[in-house]
Amino acid sequence: LSFSGNHLIIAPSAQSKIRGQILIDDTDYKEILGSEYEKYKKRKRKLVMTQRHRARLIAAAEEKNFNTQSIPSQSVTIATASKLPKARIAEYENRIGKIPKRGNDGRVRLMVSSRMGGEVSEIKLNEISHWGPIRYEIVDGQPYWTGTVTYNTTSLFGTFPTEAMALMRNDKVIDWLYTGSLEEVP
Repeated sequence: LSFSGNHLIIAPSAQSKIRGQILIDDTDYKEILGSEYEKYKKRKRKLVMTQRHRARLIAAAEEKNFNTQSIPSQSVTIATASKLPKARIAEYENRIGKIPKRGNDGRVRLMVSSRMGGEVSEIKLNEISHWGPIRYEIVDGQPYWTGTVTYNTTSLFGTFPTEAMALMRNDKVIDWLYTGSLEEVP
């Protein structure tokens, strides 16, 4: 039913007035919960990797077919900015501002400023293992420049790699989202 300190409160049913307490360490609750969480992480990672693979395929198609489409389309999901022709980048910049710049260290300056300004707390700059490419993406029907980071995050179940992206427009980070679920990063 609930937790109280390091005890699990149990009952025959939720409506029962009979209650009991048992030490969590005297049960297999942690193992069951850990096992279910591992299954969840595996499903979630597979989903994220599938979505990112799909996005990369779309980016490749966008680059290959740029001559047949003169303006950005709402059907375009993602395009890697470094591979786009200058004319296409200019069109995008007219809509959402200049493409964010990288520092000499490879980090995206706007994303670093956002993190340092406290806009996101889960991501620690010294724990970022990879800075992804700057891309043009349509997220929830709105165009953005996006940049991804891979970093380690720690939970009750351990430390594992996580990918998040910054949605950027007009020299400002609008939001930080987990790439797979598009949920907001705390």
